[in-house]
Amino acid sequence: MKLLSSRCGVRSAVAGAAVVVLLAAGCGSDDDDSTAETTAVADAIDESTATAVINADAETSTTQGDGSEAGEAGSDDGGSVSASDPRGAIPDEADLVDGEADVDAGIGPSFDLEDPTAPDATAELKGEPGRLIKAEIVEEGEDGTLWRIWYESSGIDDQPVMVGGMVAVPAGDAPDGGFQTISYAHGTVGIGDACAPSRTYSLQEAAGHEWAVSDSSVVVVDSDYEGLGTDGVHHYLVGVTEGRSVLDATRAATQLEDVDISNQTVIWGQSQGGHAALFAAQLAADWAPELDVLGIVAESPATELPLLGAAVQAGVGLEYVMMASTGFAEAYDLDLNDFVSDGYWEAFDEMTFGCSFDFREALQGLSYDDLATTSFGDLPDWSAALERNNPGTVAFDVPLMIAHGVDDTLVPSLAPDALAERLCGLGQVLEYRLFDGQGHGLEGEAADEIGAWIDARLAGDQMPTQAEDGNTRASKYEVCP
Repeated sequence: MKLLSSRCGVRSAVAGAAVVVLLAAGCGSDDDDSTAETTAVADAIDESTATAVINADAETSTTQGDGSEAGEAGSDDGGSVSASDPRGAIPDEADLVDGEADVDAGIGPSFDLEDPTAPDATAELKGEPGRLIKAEIVEEGEDGTLWRIWYESSGIDDQPVMVGGMVAVPAGDAPDGGFQTISYAHGTVGIGDACAPSRTYSLQEAAGHEWAVSDSSVVVVDSDYEGLGTDGVHHYLVGVTEGRSVLDATRAATQLEDVDISNQTVIWGQSQGGHAALFAAQLAADWAPELDVLGIVAESPATELPLLGAAVQAGVGLEYVMMASTGFAEAYDLDLNDFVSDGYWEAFDEMTFGCSFDFREALQGLSYDDLATTSFGDLPDWSAALERNNPGTVAFDVPLMIAHGVDDTLVPSLAPDALAERLCGLGQVLEYRLFDGQGHGLEGEAADEIGAWIDARLAGDQMPTQAEDGNTRASKYEVCP
């Protein structure tokens, strides 16, 4: 079996647990098929249903705890690396642990692609979230240095786990007080270990976009998230593990030898990463009190997961149903046999826990009815898991920017509209900017505006107390002081 490679961008679109359909995306998010599918989904959710779910969400409490489309998650041949890169020792063939899914138990196989460069987690874990376990330089260039790191975090069961990630350090001396950081939470890449960004990304892929839109000299920290590139199953769109992974990566980065990094950070996530950033914000004060989180950017965030549950049967992004439901099943000890059919399992084994492109390929020509026997919304345990992982039900003492595109066909603007309204009602300090002519993953002037907002937070500037005409190119600009 050849290496299962991720062929979509870092900011590939996101999906949500079994309700992934409005959030799922391919490498090209603006193609005609995507638009047509999303239109079908939108027709499946009438305004009264949306209003009812949104109102219910406003009263929902959450258990505290999915990158934008710039950069590539490795090349089509599996993300080749230079001869001097220690990641070249990672084998490009893998076998499934136990060979196939355990249909009777209602779980999938554990897909772990061996990495001889990684530390032994069983020997290294000490139950100290945020502790740096190992770091190695994988690229040095004119723009800076890319480190690959492994660090401790904690799973949903509060047991210690090892997580991988990257730290991109710009060239030149650190400013007084050390480099501030942008902790970037990436979007959907898949759930197989071959999809982990830290296994193949170059310095440009890891930090080029952030450095391009920010005028500040910052270190960029990227977490793979739990289960991507390390042992276990990736808990896709499970807010607790995503948020902890993001925070603990930044804590670990500050421990790099010979790199002066301060505790001041802005967390920026897109799509799945927007979901992760929101949960990291909710967790930060208690989970990582030593970090000085100056701001949160939720770009095209995966949100309103219960609302999207009504859209599953429309068939958009079915490749992500497997990806997300697998993570939820493992995280919450749920049985996939509650709603899947034999066709699901046949496609599941064929897909072999690949990356986003592999999921899509395995499901070519299949419909929701080919995969499932019932509606996801009819399953209380699964629905409750979605409710627990819907972001924006807890306000936090950090400024927030929600940025979204009017033409996003993957996460329709009614979702961030509801998120912003709910958080404003909770007293959250935020700016909400909805940009004309932008899809899933903001580009050009919209991306520059995010960079300027981040620079203002890093500089210690106060958030505006009201919307300022002419101060933004967004078609909708709202402020909750």
